[in-house]
Amino acid sequence: MRGGLLCAALLLLITSIVEADNRHEPPRYRIEKLQGIEGIPTKIDSQGAITGQGVTPPSSESFPYLWTKQRTIILQAEPPTVAVMGNAVNDKGQVAGILKGPDPVRTRGFVWTRGRFVEIGDLPGGSSVSSAADINKAGQVAGASDSAKGRECILWKRGTLMSIGDLPGGDVRCEALAINRSGEIVGWSQTDRDVRPFIWRQGTMTELPLPPEASQGFAVDINRRGDVVGSFTVGFARAGAIVWSNGEMNLLPTRRGLIPTARGINDRGDIVGWLGAGGGPLVAVLWHHGVPVDLRDLVADEDPLKACTRLEAAEAINNRGEIAATGVDECATPNPPGIYRLVPIKGKNRK
Repeated sequence: MRGGLLCAALLLLITSIVEADNRHEPPRYRIEKLQGIEGIPTKIDSQGAITGQGVTPPSSESFPYLWTKQRTIILQAEPPTVAVMGNAVNDKGQVAGILKGPDPVRTRGFVWTRGRFVEIGDLPGGSSVSSAADINKAGQVAGASDSAKGRECILWKRGTLMSIGDLPGGDVRCEALAINRSGEIVGWSQTDRDVRPFIWRQGTMTELPLPPEASQGFAVDINRRGDVVGSFTVGFARAGAIVWSNGEMNLLPTRRGLIPTARGINDRGDIVGWLGAGGGPLVAVLWHHGVPVDLRDLVADEDPLKACTRLEAAEAINNRGEIAATGVDECATPNPPGIYRLVPIKGKNRK
């Protein structure tokens, strides 16, 4: 009896160790290509719905779209207003983006809800220009607006637009790019030391640290825990990707000779983006526990789309690990960029 209990305890310990190791392994994926639409993705919600900027070949006209498992919706505004870009989608299916009016210089941020557009407006004294960059589950929007002072970062909630200001020093030039469910906002702002990344929480905008050699920095996404991802430049060249977590700054690792770009982070801390250099081809990557992995290497060999698909840029990731990316079908002629959704495979040792 005692020996049986010891064997059972040993088996439980081994199982726990194996499961812990598997949690550190990245998931395997299957690829889905979004049919009937071309362009780029920008965000993916928790149900796998994707928004972005669609295009209609051979013209260069662009439009926002909302792709779901059931259908693809083209977001069309009442003429003469034209919807041109979908920047984000929340878990309620609301899309935030940009409208263009009769005067093409003047644009407005919008929130689209079940076929209805609501403009977020703009700050007083500007040139009637605003943008909606991200929207959280509560319907709060982060973006930017021209004002009498310059271009300020903004928060739109419950139909009211407010400025969250900018970092001190330099011209008033600020862009808010992401907002989490707690209302924390990240982006970039002009200072007397060029462009710097920031986080805005509880009414205060704080500059995020950069490497000593960096000349500019940008914060592009934030998760529920307040972890932030972004990038920095040295001179005018993109130089590296950063994750800010618990008050610390860490550079995201890359591969020799390639420059990393981070675009999205989920609540588990998985980060997506791409690697590239010198105008060569891009490689879509997932940073899982801080390790960059070529997304194509994570696609199951038996996947029917793997042989022909070259994934170039991973733009967003949700909390289920689903990824929105751009890629090319190398078996097609012509082979324009396509929009892809990568879905984790469930099963033994899979997330």
